[in-house]
Amino acid sequence: MSAQTQTLEELAEYEYIIERTFHSEDQGYEFFNAFARNKGFSLRKGKVIHGTNKDEITSRQYVCSKEGTRIPRLLNRQNVKRRPRPITRFECPFEVVIKHNPYVHKYIDTHNHVMARSNEVGFLFSHRRMSEHQKKEILSYQTAGIRTFQIRDVMEQQSGGPYSVGHVTKDLYNFSYRTKKAKIADGDANAVLKFMKQKQLEDSEFFFDYQTSSTGRLLNLFWCDGQSRLDYQAFADLVIFDSTYRTNRYKMPFVPFVGMNHHRSTTIFACAIVSHETVESFEWLLRTLLVAMYNKEPRSIITDGDRAMRKAIRAVLPNTDHRLCAWHIERNAARYLHHSMIPGFRKLIYMRGTPETFESKWASFLKKHNTTGKRRRRRKYRRWLTKMYMIRRLWAASYLKNKFFLGARSNQRSESLNSRLHKHLDRKMTLYDMVDHYFHCLSRIRRNESQLDCEASQSIPVAITDHVLENSAAHCFTPANFYLVQKEIKRTNMYETGGNFRN
Repeated sequence: MSAQTQTLEELAEYEYIIERTFHSEDQGYEFFNAFARNKGFSLRKGKVIHGTNKDEITSRQYVCSKEGTRIPRLLNRQNVKRRPRPITRFECPFEVVIKHNPYVHKYIDTHNHVMARSNEVGFLFSHRRMSEHQKKEILSYQTAGIRTFQIRDVMEQQSGGPYSVGHVTKDLYNFSYRTKKAKIADGDANAVLKFMKQKQLEDSEFFFDYQTSSTGRLLNLFWCDGQSRLDYQAFADLVIFDSTYRTNRYKMPFVPFVGMNHHRSTTIFACAIVSHETVESFEWLLRTLLVAMYNKEPRSIITDGDRAMRKAIRAVLPNTDHRLCAWHIERNAARYLHHSMIPGFRKLIYMRGTPETFESKWASFLKKHNTTGKRRRRRKYRRWLTKMYMIRRLWAASYLKNKFFLGARSNQRSESLNSRLHKHLDRKMTLYDMVDHYFHCLSRIRRNESQLDCEASQSIPVAITDHVLENSAAHCFTPANFYLVQKEIKRTNMYETGGNFRN
């Protein structure tokens, strides 16, 4: 009875398939691929016959993906170290042929292999498809800095399981690779310049400039948008930048110019990419910065200890106060000095005495540690200390106490921006990827600034004294700056009452 019922079902199915007609070959493929998915196998396009017009198809064959056999010579590979791929073709006889009308000319519904279960069929090749909506989502996630394997996890959660996504992880990586390759088809540098020109069309105040070598190779690139130029005019009292990060496959330093806004948060003035850390490259960057910012020079600047950068600042910004990043100084001290010398050297960095006091303490420091370590190491210590003494006016607080740095002592804000870029991207990324992700980071920073603006306009910090100045400051300053004023008022009250105050 069961066999007869099954035969009747197969006969009805056969008649249904034979009677089908299609308006196009694509419609026929979609129908039989859906039929294959329901059955549990993967469909493959077979032989095709063209008419007199090569664009016209008179006959198309569809077969099971397990049709045919592997070429024998591919199975007998004695000297190949790589393990051969598993066999997936078993001469499956399933076949469908559609003629020109188009109608089903031939239909053989026979298989000689096990069918995939419902939770497995989504992994078969002909059923792995990435919709246009999914492609847009993937590109959005990548722009946001989400790693490819994490994107896969998100899509599985959205779809209700791995077999419902419609594609496998390999398809996701292949799509990502093809997209990136298409973006830089004319060259990575050309793609970046094209991207910059598009930004200029969208923002009339967008500025960029670049240098190329005699062979057309991109050497240096500088850019900033209209909002960054406005921010510079308002907050350029302090500019911080360093070139210690190489966030691309070419190991070209990424140089952000950042500052501090009215919330004492990081704001970006401009960014650049340089090919070589030379005096000429940094001079070009600084001159381009002045051109972009209507020749307004920063009041002060903080950089790392790069010698070429110091020379460039002296040449282009002679009236700007310059200091070296205290964090870089400490890191180098740990590298070049004996561990017993580091506490004393740190005191020299942050001691806020007079230059004369510094000279006295420096002499005492050298005398105390003159015999520290072995003779070879002592020479190493002296060489580094001699170099640091020559540039003491750029790092010692005793020489910098009357200069204006808004309380900043390091380029940690630049480091923070670089860490955001590094959080989701690796050193193999293209210049285009890096620039694209930079703009995403920029939008995130501005979103945070807008949120702080909203909080400042819709609330007033709580005063802790009855001082008129504090109440006035609560209405005039942003919360971040008000709390600095409040701290000083509290300090004053402590002195007046004879109380103790701790920072």
